[in-house]
Amino acid sequence: MQNIAYIYTWQVLLPNQYQKEADCAHRIIEGIPCPIAFGTYKSDPHKHFYLAEFREMTAGLPDIRAFSAMLAKLHHDSMVDPKAPREFGYDFMTHEGSMYQDIKWRKTWEELYSQRFQSFVDQELASQGPSEEVERLVLGLKEKVIPRLLRPLNTHGRRLRPVALHGDIWCGNIATNAATGEPVYFDPAVFWGHNECK
Repeated sequence: MQNIAYIYTWQVLLPNQYQKEADCAHRIIEGIPCPIAFGTYKSDPHKHFYLAEFREMTAGLPDIRAFSAMLAKLHHDSMVDPKAPREFGYDFMTHEGSMYQDIKWRKTWEELYSQRFQSFVDQELASQGPSEEVERLVLGLKEKVIPRLLRPLNTHGRRLRPVALHGDIWCGNIATNAATGEPVYFDPAVFWGHNECK
């Protein structure tokens, strides 16, 4: 059975939405509704659609153990995949809700984390107006805190390997499959990053 999962009012995001869900769905077949198609209504070129496999879902959160196991499988299987990228990021910009995340490919998790963080800060400043205090705090985070916490992950012979991430896990993007009782998660903001990132 097929169902319209989302109706977007902006055409440019549809190919990205389709691709990121396809990337996630092929790694965890049982957990992500597979994307089917996207396009524009013939009757109204200003309306667009995105179709995904329909999954009947129950209210409430899924079993935490089953959900954690599914997430761990996504991370593990993507890390050992010989075709997995060796850098952090993604081929195109994705969104967490209405906020874009700048996830252009970077060699290290530190670089991608800092770049992604800055994209959220830039949007906040554009929305709320300039703030010397925010800019000063962000500078300290980017110059001191982020390097001190993340750089050691790639030192003394350690090499952090990127994993495929859902990228936007929260209670509004997870549910329980009514037919199987298994977890379902959807609307990913996929990118390759640290396995402890959502």
